[in-house]
Amino acid sequence: MVQKMVTEDDEGKRVVDSHGETVGMVSEVKNGTAYVDPDPGITGLRADGTVVAAEQSLSKTADDGLVCTVRDITEQKRQRELADYYRSVVEDVFGESDVGVLIVDSSNRVALTNQTTERYFGLEDTSVEGRAMDELVEESLKQQVADPAAFVEGVTQTNEDSASTDEFEVHVLPGNGRDERYLEHRSQPIRSGEYTGGRLELYYDVSERKHQEQELRKSKERLERSNERLRTLNDLNALVQDITQTLIAQSDREGIERAVCEALGESGLYSAASIGEVAPEGEAGTLRTSVVRDGEFVDPHTATALESDAAMRAARTGDVQVVRELDHTDTESTAWITQARDHGDRSAVMVPIGYEETSYVVLTLYTTRTNPCHSQERTVVRRLSEVIGHAINGVETKQRLFADTVVELEFSSADPTFFFNTVSAELDCTVRLNDTVRNRDGDFVYYVTVRTDAVDDARAVFDRMDAVNGARLVSEDSDDECVFEISVTGKSIGRMLAEQDAKITTAVSEEGTTRLTATIGPQSDVRTVVDAINARYANAEFTARREATRSDTEVRNVFDENLTDKQRSAVQAAYHSGFYSWPRESTGEDVAESLGISASTYHQHLRAAHRAILLELVEGDDEERPDDETE
Repeated sequence: MVQKMVTEDDEGKRVVDSHGETVGMVSEVKNGTAYVDPDPGITGLRADGTVVAAEQSLSKTADDGLVCTVRDITEQKRQRELADYYRSVVEDVFGESDVGVLIVDSSNRVALTNQTTERYFGLEDTSVEGRAMDELVEESLKQQVADPAAFVEGVTQTNEDSASTDEFEVHVLPGNGRDERYLEHRSQPIRSGEYTGGRLELYYDVSERKHQEQELRKSKERLERSNERLRTLNDLNALVQDITQTLIAQSDREGIERAVCEALGESGLYSAASIGEVAPEGEAGTLRTSVVRDGEFVDPHTATALESDAAMRAARTGDVQVVRELDHTDTESTAWITQARDHGDRSAVMVPIGYEETSYVVLTLYTTRTNPCHSQERTVVRRLSEVIGHAINGVETKQRLFADTVVELEFSSADPTFFFNTVSAELDCTVRLNDTVRNRDGDFVYYVTVRTDAVDDARAVFDRMDAVNGARLVSEDSDDECVFEISVTGKSIGRMLAEQDAKITTAVSEEGTTRLTATIGPQSDVRTVVDAINARYANAEFTARREATRSDTEVRNVFDENLTDKQRSAVQAAYHSGFYSWPRESTGEDVAESLGISASTYHQHLRAAHRAILLELVEGDDEERPDDETE
């Protein structure tokens, strides 16, 4: 049956000429007109004899005839071939490559993309081709990047200026199966083919290069920080040496504290320094001195730093504390932080100053650095703290030793942990302290007289005590008295009092109760000493306080002023151990062992002490000597 009308059913059918040769394929039927895709070999001949690619269309006439229209499709064919080329390039060349590809047509819609682009942006489950580029960026792409605003701006500028070649960097964030990447976006206009007026968008994965750059930058930053710390450390070491030399010339505590703050506050390392006493929780701290390099601090505000948790923790633990980010602290913070922030400081370092277990003050250092007091700097700061603590202890000890008057404090305690009480209770005897001497390790050697004839029992009692490191019998006489040399470790009564700048002068224990007298200088704090003893020994009773005038000032000055600590200990140990007795009750080797030093070193200290004492006592003051002692 012959078909008289072209319908949609004819789409896809072959079209033949009068000779039965295929000339094309019906691609589309509209309004009774069939549009034929010509066979690749079908051509048309122009009037000028030029052979061109042709497209034919058939349409039915009113009298059931057919009209064949031939059109020159050379340009369309070229465009289709170019589009096919683009598609083949995207699919074949970039299909599995590391370069993401987006082809955007002149209407700003995505014409082509590859799997790499979809993988980079996590678009595997998202329809991409055919979408408006603006819509794709707004709804699917910008949520995946670290800086959405910059990404949108970069893409927008690229699309608005379709004639330019643009590059920018995109940081894609990880998530939903998507890896973190750094992409370099390159865009260039398409100037020919089906997508003329559009753009070719390429995304290169530069993550490895970016990570290398980041590591290089971090290495440079670490090197810069290391160099800065080294410079700080060198400057601080030099500053500590200068401060140490300065402190030698100071004769009182106030001078020491002022010199320290001036040296630190006026250095390039710290912008301000203050020293003060930390008060118990709930009470106000006491500012002793403060120095600011530029500007000024208000003393009441500075003093509030001594009430901070950091200052209290420094005083309690003996460890350096660092308060960072002062410039980021809540604006309603305490007065000292607000003051420091206004001064431009960003950190504060709280340094406890003490001697052994005695805490004197807290040194507060202010700095514009964000991360001060690294491990090496902290070590130097601790050393400075020790130097200051030794200096304060030295001047206060000297003032106490050379004072014409002293304060005597009397205590009574039946605490069984006090080793005098243990001996007197178990042996039912009297134990009397003769003197104390410090050994090389800072522990104390006690010379005690025990009134008993049971020497072995006394030695056995000492040997059972954990705090006693050794007990040596020095002498034994016919009056049922024996002298022991007792080496005590740890927190003994002598060590505890020494940390408070106090010294035991007498101690007698009977029936498990000790009566003890200690002396302190007139400037020392009685309450501090009393509190320390009450905290250490249970049932300790403070029974008396009185001032006493030294009757042996001149002789004591010779002993205290002309001898070093080691020489003084050597003489005291020799005296109480019976080294000067005849026959000798202890050899120089015995005494040296109790002090923890070699015999040769001990004899050197002892001879030097003898010469210093005799030189002063025999020759007297240089000013009183005649110019010529011979007649």
